[in-house]
Amino acid sequence: MLITEFKKNGIKFLELHGKIDAAASDFDAELSDMVVGEKKIIVDCKELNFISSMGLRAFLSAVKVVSNSEGSIAICNLSPAIVKIFQMAGLTNIFKIYDNSEDAIASFN
Repeated sequence: MLITEFKKNGIKFLELHGKIDAAASDFDAELSDMVVGEKKIIVDCKELNFISSMGLRAFLSAVKVVSNSEGSIAICNLSPAIVKIFQMAGLTNIFKIYDNSEDAIASFN
């Protein structure tokens, strides 16, 4: 698991690469640290190959952290298989999920 982060036009971008499973046990703390105090965050999952329940839990923790600062997280570029995991876990009602980064950016305007 690799996370690339940068900020552009007031939006924090996190690009996820690889897979989020038990081997990425520090992902929860790392993600929370990256989003604390941020108002607009886009998590780009174009290079994400797999996500376990631990990864889903990390996303939920991040939403809680961002909500405390009245911020918002948009997730984009999920593969069909990972969208299905989010749907089965009932998380599509909690997260703003977009097909691409352009739509995610537009959601903050």
